[in-house]
Amino acid sequence: ARVSQEAFGTRTLSTDQDTGDPVEVLTFAPWLARTPEFAAAVGERAARLARVRHALYARVRQLDRPAEDSLRLLSDHVPGWRLDHVLDIAEHERWSLDISAVVMLLRQLIPAVALFSRHQRDAAIGTIGPERLILTPQGRLVVAEYVLAPGIEKLQFSRERLWREFRVAVPHGAGLTRIPTNADVVGIGVVAMLASASAFAIPMATFGSLPVITSDSTFAWSQ
Repeated sequence: ARVSQEAFGTRTLSTDQDTGDPVEVLTFAPWLARTPEFAAAVGERAARLARVRHALYARVRQLDRPAEDSLRLLSDHVPGWRLDHVLDIAEHERWSLDISAVVMLLRQLIPAVALFSRHQRDAAIGTIGPERLILTPQGRLVVAEYVLAPGIEKLQFSRERLWREFRVAVPHGAGLTRIPTNADVVGIGVVAMLASASAFAIPMATFGSLPVITSDSTFAWSQ
């Protein structure tokens, strides 16, 4: 069943044929599937982090190519709602997030990013945003699809194009071939800004054409 559509492709629910576990499948847009450098870079990180187990992350299982023009990222299914969907509903229904909920979200996101940085010192998640954050019914925050940054680097898009096409924010001065580690600080800032805007009932369209935000800015990790 289709879950959502986003810049990277279409997200659906499926079942792992080997284990019977429910999985979430991100089927990349055809033009990304046809970009070998993107596929190779995402596949390398997915393989390297395939054994990561942590409650703050939706485990990435594998990058799958069922056909020459098809590329899919399989992750553990985490019941809940993507933050971008929550924010869209809040704006459409004209209700706002409680500011305490925003604080709770950030209090979980910051340690999640710190955890990744601690164990992958030379790399960034690089794509932190509402589209890749899951809120569970129990109030937990889970980071999803954290292996995309190396593939994005291979596209060599400008900062402006990354924001326009993928809503990926990188710091001022970042080169075209490398997403720096402090990009995750910028990603946290984007999430904080959008969630806080909902708390204070600021229309999301206000942020649609904003320039990229700039920044100079003891969990167990089983791998």
